[in-house]
Amino acid sequence: MTRSVAFTLLSSTALAITSPGLAQTGDDSSAPAAPAKVAPDAGEGLGDIVVTAQRRAQALQSVPISVQAFTSEKLDASGITNTADLALITPGLVVARGVGLSSPFLRGVGSSSNGPGVESPVATYVDGVYYGSKADAMSSLANVERVEVLKGPQGTLFGRNATGGLIQIITRDPSSTPGMNARVGYANYNTVTASGYVTGGLAENVSADLAVDYLDQGKGWGYNTTNGKDVNLTNSFLARAKLLIRPSDDTKIVLAGDYSERDSDVGATVRFLDGFTPVSGQPYTGPRYGVQNDVDQFFRSKARGASATLTHDFNDITFTSITAYRRTNYSLALDSDASPAPTLRFDTSVRERQFSQEVQMSGGAPSSLEWTAGLFYFNGNGHQTISFAGSFYRNLAATQTTRSYAAYAQLTYPIMENTRLTLGARYNAEKRALSGQQFNLTANGTVLSTITVPLGTDAKFNKLTWRVALEHDLADDVLGYASYNRGFRSGGFNPSGLTTPAFRPEVLDAFELGLKSSLFDRRLRLNLAGFYYDFKDIQLSQFALGVQTVRNAARAEVYGVDLDMEALLTSRLRLTGSFEYLKARYKSFPGAAIASPRPGGGNVIMIGDASGNDMIRAPRFTVSAAMDYSLPLNADTSADFNVTYSYNDGYFGEPDNLLFQPAFSLVNARATLNFSDRHKISIWGRNLTDKYYTAILNAATVGSVGSPGEPRTYGLTFETRF
Repeated sequence: MTRSVAFTLLSSTALAITSPGLAQTGDDSSAPAAPAKVAPDAGEGLGDIVVTAQRRAQALQSVPISVQAFTSEKLDASGITNTADLALITPGLVVARGVGLSSPFLRGVGSSSNGPGVESPVATYVDGVYYGSKADAMSSLANVERVEVLKGPQGTLFGRNATGGLIQIITRDPSSTPGMNARVGYANYNTVTASGYVTGGLAENVSADLAVDYLDQGKGWGYNTTNGKDVNLTNSFLARAKLLIRPSDDTKIVLAGDYSERDSDVGATVRFLDGFTPVSGQPYTGPRYGVQNDVDQFFRSKARGASATLTHDFNDITFTSITAYRRTNYSLALDSDASPAPTLRFDTSVRERQFSQEVQMSGGAPSSLEWTAGLFYFNGNGHQTISFAGSFYRNLAATQTTRSYAAYAQLTYPIMENTRLTLGARYNAEKRALSGQQFNLTANGTVLSTITVPLGTDAKFNKLTWRVALEHDLADDVLGYASYNRGFRSGGFNPSGLTTPAFRPEVLDAFELGLKSSLFDRRLRLNLAGFYYDFKDIQLSQFALGVQTVRNAARAEVYGVDLDMEALLTSRLRLTGSFEYLKARYKSFPGAAIASPRPGGGNVIMIGDASGNDMIRAPRFTVSAAMDYSLPLNADTSADFNVTYSYNDGYFGEPDNLLFQPAFSLVNARATLNFSDRHKISIWGRNLTDKYYTAILNAATVGSVGSPGEPRTYGLTFETRF
């Protein structure tokens, strides 16, 4: 999408506000608003943060789960624009962006496996809708109300693929009050951004909104030394709309639709790592954000979806129905040998679609019995084509389908004064099926051999997951809790390699002790959680010349401590900080892929034992801290300042622990000048120290390769609202 087309669309969006029925919330647009936090005045403490971590609206401090919640203002101030950026403000979260796809790891639990029907164990939900595709989960955070990151398995209320946790995105609903918000910006690397939001009433009890978000990066972070073309470029567009209907005071209907495009080679552009010699014997000597390839690598995706959410209150019982359909297409090309030689090119195209239906009922009161029960159905279909050309020739076409059914219930009952017991269970029944064919060819197209997986090749996975939690009010505004949760990630097939039989499901048993407190007249919020995981049959992938294989690691042990803090020092100054200590190791992992550097270059990959090694993307220490300061300048002008700091102690890229990303720190900052609560000018910077770090690490036979994280970026934005 060109810049002129995007600005035309934004202009049309802004003009729509002149229509008599349209509306305004007065909220921020680009980074959304409608804060979930009640802002304190000079004499008050920290306001409540409302979350839906247990599928009902509750105060953060009353939920016996380790949750971090971020309002739109917090995301905007810290420079968080998409789900991958959440790692900056969420200790324990590491997001890999291999080949353009988002792979979050939370407390060491995650997966870098890709392909149709391959779902992440850290699930993504948007407005109650499960996003199964990894390409779909790389989502812009434009127009959100808040984001919740739930740590630990959420298998009872959210499902089979929330083993490691959950990223839950809540966008704002339309308002009947007319309004518009628009933002434009310019940053280094010739980057133009623009976003807009309009909302308003269409008729009595009917309101609508439309949000658009656009990014065009004109210059890459680096270039390809082979042909001089820019690399590490991103262009994206998102449009999201809602229609809110209230037939009565007890009934709410939300119809939602979204469309997005993303064209980015970030994560797909890999080069040989410094200090490691490739098989050619010639180390990489180009720019640090560049490559030296004979293939113009790319990743392009399109996603669209629609949902209908019906909520009705029957006195003390609330009924909710969520119906959703999504389609995601993406294609990519890789230089699998990461060199200027035409050794091997990898191309793939994936089409995924999903349909989900959930019905839920909840009721009760905290003083008696609170309960939630529901049914969930998921139908997914993914088709993939792959071609290899170069040192060998191969064409592959594969389809993986998923049908999943679940029934769940959870109740919380006060067993004595100030003490409550929660019991929950979910039964999952799932069927996965694989079909496809692979042709191994000569350079002139002659078929040498074929592999066929016929229709009817399937596997069934039935599993019971549960939650047991005991919570006690130790004092006013002090909650202690202990919980035991079981989560599982479905088994399945590897469509990229047509390997059978299916790999086994992951099973994670999690034990957690937590303390949530609001102290000093609610001017300090301090939450602490200790956890222990027994993790079995871990699904791990290994890539060799672009070919993915998936295997089960036998067992791992994970334990650690989370600490979250927020302090309102004055009415103008707020400090936030989070810390996680994590110890995550494979207790038993025979049959792991072990890479060893060859003396002349490249790696020898053999099968060995990774027992005792650290788990991948599981840093020992992670820290996030931020300072927010507001300064009134005169009656209608003020200035806001934010500095956000993140520290990562480093992590291994693969189970053999050959490649390690050393510790690194990132600093973001923003200064905003506010005029009459209507207009804003902001200057901002991300990764201000220009720290170079590697987000993807892979030891292949041709050599050890990696892909970098974002360099220093900075820019200026202007925002207006009416």
